Amino acid sequence: LGYAPCWGLPAGTSFYVRSYVGNIWGHNDWSQLVKVTIPYYICGDDICMNLRGETSDICPGECEEKPTIAPSIYLQEQNSNYLIVAWNTSSSQCKLWTNYSGLWNEVYTGVEGEYELDGLAPNVQYFFALSVANGYGIFGPTGDIFSFRTSVVIAPPTPPRRVAIALTDAETISVEWLPPFSDNGAPVDYYTLLFSDDKVTGWDWLFSPIYSLSFPLTNLQSESTIGIRVSATNAIGTSLYSSVSYIYVPPAYCGDFICSARMNETC
Repeated sequence: LGYAPCWGLPAGTSFYVRSYVGNIWGHNDWSQLVKVTIPYYICGDDICMNLRGETSDICPGECEEKPTIAPSIYLQEQNSNYLIVAWNTSSSQCKLWTNYSGLWNEVYTGVEGEYELDGLAPNVQYFFALSVANGYGIFGPTGDIFSFRTSVVIAPPTPPRRVAIALTDAETISVEWLPPFSDNGAPVDYYTLLFSDDKVTGWDWLFSPIYSLSFPLTNLQSESTIGIRVSATNAIGTSLYSSVSYIYVPPAYCGDFICSARMNETC
């Protein structure tokens, strides 16, 4: 019966082993995997169990147990972009876990008593929990969960979305859009529409304030390409403009005649 000692492995952890028998001509197939769990040291009646499961009257060093409690987390400092959570330091190694998207993620491992989390999103609930580990085992993450909701950042809204243009008759178009993805904490008060019927001269026409999600444009020049973009305004300021939407206004038809405003013809 042979064995291979492996020393210094933390108690409470598991690993898998397998073996084979060989000589100068080769070896047989690998054995099946065997799961091995390193037992904890048992300190009752001054009896400790070593890594091979053998008992001894003398404990290897100071006989300890796995942690049974983790320090409480508290908020040490925060602003709109970052926060610092802290806990009482201990000789045991701590792991800090955070959850703000539905999944717990380990963000820190060490013995320091604080951690800074930056790049915070506005109006989001963050959760923090600690686990504590020593050479004899792991405790946690604990049920003592610290939570913190970031403040709402009030700012101009995001741009209006999906600007759509439809030709309703020879000289009229209807413009519709969706509200901003976010008003950033302050409701939209009104919209502004920029209009151009010439890509060369630029944005010469402005319609504001508009209190609905649609607006008609009439008396348009035929045989022109119309460009439209829309912004939203709240109590803080005005958004960026939406992406530009275009529509071509065809020539006017008058029975069997085609009239062109560019040629100063009338029906």
